[in-house]
Amino acid sequence: MVHKPAKKSDRAGAFLLFAIGASLALAVVFGPSLYSTQKRTEGNLTVSNSPMITETIGQLSSAESSSHRMNAARWLSTQFSNNPETVIRSLGDALNNDPDPVVRAQAANSLANIARQARDNAAADASEQAQIADLLTKQYRKEASDTVRRCIIGAAAELDNISAGPLVDEAINDNDPAVKEEALRARLERERRAQQKKLG
Repeated sequence: MVHKPAKKSDRAGAFLLFAIGASLALAVVFGPSLYSTQKRTEGNLTVSNSPMITETIGQLSSAESSSHRMNAARWLSTQFSNNPETVIRSLGDALNNDPDPVVRAQAANSLANIARQARDNAAADASEQAQIADLLTKQYRKEASDTVRRCIIGAAAELDNISAGPLVDEAINDNDPAVKEEALRARLERERRAQQKKLG
């Protein structure tokens, strides 16, 4: 039996399928960063008009799956420099309002990550640390979950802002031993960084 050579249209179709597959693979590997579009630069912080940020904030606030909301909170912490005000506000809303303690804990951990970024960035606005401290304090005082309170104090440990001090001191008297231990660690960590700053 003689095989006829493949038609050009067949080869073109195969190439198109390959190209689509490669594009999908790139999207999976590189994720939301492929969709980020810069809008303008203010100082050293880039303000982004990323559709992915908007979409992820929507998932954080309304996705039915707790795991989807948790993943959204985790990813948003990596976008802090792109849109600080929006990211902090969205994570604060999740910390203060999400019904699932797992999501609230992740929101606190994401705020901890942002606090580290803001602390290490000399150009960052000091009001961002104060805003995070206010969100953490507000939730700590009404939070029923010991695990979430511990995550909140872990986030407070990353703040150099003076307003985080009273929260850490308050948590030293927490009813849960793990939260107390985290508060003691937070106090020592904040004092260590303050001493380093004095020494230059």
